[in-house]
Amino acid sequence: MEAVSDRVADDGDGSLAALLAGCLADEAAAPGVFVAADRGTVAVEDGWWLLVAEGRRPLLAWVDGALVELGDKADTPNLVKEVKDNVTGTWSDSGTYGSGQALEYRLTVTLPLSMESYDPYWIELHDTWDARLTLDEGSVCVALVAQSGGEKDLTAVTRVSADGTSLTARIDDLRSTPAAPGDALVLTYTMYPDAQSAPGSAGLVNEAWANFPSWDGDGETPHDRNRVYSFRASVAKSSPGGAPLAGAVFALRDASGAWLAADGTFGAEEDRATFTTGEDGLTSSIALLAPGSYVLVELEAPDGYLLPEDPEAPFTISATHDFDHVDLKVEASGAAEVRDVAADGGSFTLSVVDEPKTPGGDTPRTGDWTGACAVLVTLLGAGLVMVGLATRRRNTDALQ
Repeated sequence: MEAVSDRVADDGDGSLAALLAGCLADEAAAPGVFVAADRGTVAVEDGWWLLVAEGRRPLLAWVDGALVELGDKADTPNLVKEVKDNVTGTWSDSGTYGSGQALEYRLTVTLPLSMESYDPYWIELHDTWDARLTLDEGSVCVALVAQSGGEKDLTAVTRVSADGTSLTARIDDLRSTPAAPGDALVLTYTMYPDAQSAPGSAGLVNEAWANFPSWDGDGETPHDRNRVYSFRASVAKSSPGGAPLAGAVFALRDASGAWLAADGTFGAEEDRATFTTGEDGLTSSIALLAPGSYVLVELEAPDGYLLPEDPEAPFTISATHDFDHVDLKVEASGAAEVRDVAADGGSFTLSVVDEPKTPGGDTPRTGDWTGACAVLVTLLGAGLVMVGLATRRRNTDALQ
């Protein structure tokens, strides 16, 4: 081992250590050459030693009675990808959003000890995403965050390229910047989700990784992923007997009183979107909603039916989630009831029943005297029945 000491000072990239590790890997190798660095302290004689530990590059080190430390995966940058939840404002591997809301992402790479052994030391960040997400290319920013807390914008020295579903950001030489081992390289950007495409429990997924120089060629970090969820609301309108009703018109506002617009944003009443039930009694095209508190407002009842006494129906959406699953809970009060909550589909239905203008569910038709008499009987009593009947007889006599 001592014969190679002249090369050790120049073995910053670990190539000699890797070569020796390969030569000594067979069973005939001298015992005691490998030190199990993950299994506590091992006493060895002074001299050069080839140290090998799982998940770390081989290292040639001079042992002179002091402990030799192997940094955890010292040759590999550590990459973490996160998304900011639009409800809680926290960063994690999952989040929620509503139509019209931007999604903020960040990719953090902690620089390894080995970067000082390379000249230059380059790094290339990669990100891919669901086609239902659209990148705001002007939002891409790269910053260097020092362990001491200082921050420097490196966007100008980063080569960024993007297509419909991927992004690459490369810095050719971090050694020419103030970067040091342990500092963090932070890539941030904004994306906009499709306002109408409900992702369900599969969510919308981003995946990121980094390439970097390594002792055995170009290295690649483990991939890290994020998932975001949103929820589809629909409204079912029916008669007391359960028959679907077409023609009911609804609008929706949030807890602050702002109205939902067609693009999924919330704003002024004059810009509000309306949603009308079809022949199946269901609305369509309501923009996706994030967890929160809302109010469903019935603006117009179907022909022949009355608006509820209070046409406003408050409801709340809550969700617990991580990268692997999402649980959906919806609660409503007032004129609406909740039915068909489906976490797998990321959807739910609010059911609203309208009472007919005439008891029994039949709206009187113009010229239908029999129907009119029935209404009078019900509303005003038997004393007026004779008037109705007499009127009908006179009409009958006139036809004879």
